[in-house]
Amino acid sequence: MKYKFITFNIHKARSTFLLSNTLMKIKEATDSVPVDFMFIQELVGNGPDFIPKEYASKVSSQIEVLADSIWKDHCYGKNAIFKDRHHGNAILSRFPIAKWENENISTNRWEQRGLLHCEIPLDDGQVLHLFNVHLNLRHDDRVKQVERVISRYLKLIPKDAPFILAGDFNDWGKELSHYLEANMNLFECHKYIKKNYAKTFPSFFPILSLDRIYAKNIKPTLVETLSSTPWNVLSDHLPMYMEFEI
Repeated sequence: MKYKFITFNIHKARSTFLLSNTLMKIKEATDSVPVDFMFIQELVGNGPDFIPKEYASKVSSQIEVLADSIWKDHCYGKNAIFKDRHHGNAILSRFPIAKWENENISTNRWEQRGLLHCEIPLDDGQVLHLFNVHLNLRHDDRVKQVERVISRYLKLIPKDAPFILAGDFNDWGKELSHYLEANMNLFECHKYIKKNYAKTFPSFFPILSLDRIYAKNIKPTLVETLSSTPWNVLSDHLPMYMEFEI
């Protein structure tokens, strides 16, 4: 079976320099690409100031705007909580989500982070496991969070199950992959196809490889950053797009 996938840190649906709300443009762009699964980081789960006026009386979450009638199922993991809003990670799926859980992997009170785990039964009878993460800015904290990711994987995921771990790793030093390769036997999909990590940040002049797609028991056939208009003005990150087979 063939599938399509996107991971995207949407920056709370704000443009790079916080000049405009880009949620409707993100919706239009993602609706135009018929993917099966979409990971989102920094999605506002509740915050009226982050919802376009045309939706303000109907919904309070950005995921409701993005999901609309296009996606079969979705889930949201609330991580960072403030007086006027909260935000976290989300997964949109064209297949029903059988089970999901958001595990708190925070290491300090200033950066509230979660690991959003979904189980999705596929048409061929296999169960696809998805981990969506957004890791800390400090390397030592990221290592601790990766250890939590590894622990959850080893405890809950069958070794032969198709698996994707993706999101914003904040790993500009490219120091995390060896932990994931050694302990989970994962490979990074862009590097697998193109021999290097994708440059995704900042979106207007990408020089840092912050966003990654790691996997196991799938076959990536195409991996690329979406860097053309409108993708390069929707957030401070560029999305990563992948086509894969199971």
